Amino acid sequence: MAEQQIEHVCHEHPLMFKEEQKEKDCPLVFCSACEDPMLGPSYTCNQCRPAFVLHKSCADELPPEINHLIHRKHPLILFPATDGIFCKACDKCCSGFTYACSQCNTKPL
Repeated sequence: MAEQQIEHVCHEHPLMFKEEQKEKDCPLVFCSACEDPMLGPSYTCNQCRPAFVLHKSCADELPPEINHLIHRKHPLILFPATDGIFCKACDKCCSGFTYACSQCNTKPL
């Protein structure tokens, strides 16, 4: 059976599907989106260290673009949060993934 791979908007390399994470394969690895421990099916970048890994649900369920009432001018785009970015909606520090307007350079939501 051929390995399943996807392209994800928040990562530059293809992600390979793994049915289950085993502790010996990736001890203490956390999802790059939700930052919860990796358990169950996932997508993993075989090229990056530290590992870029997404729960299957995080990869499948986070839309790459949303419309939000807090910013009606343009759609908001999903991207990895960087240190020191604060959410405009809740004023908390962003981690994992966040949404922001690429056209207005607004703070993330």
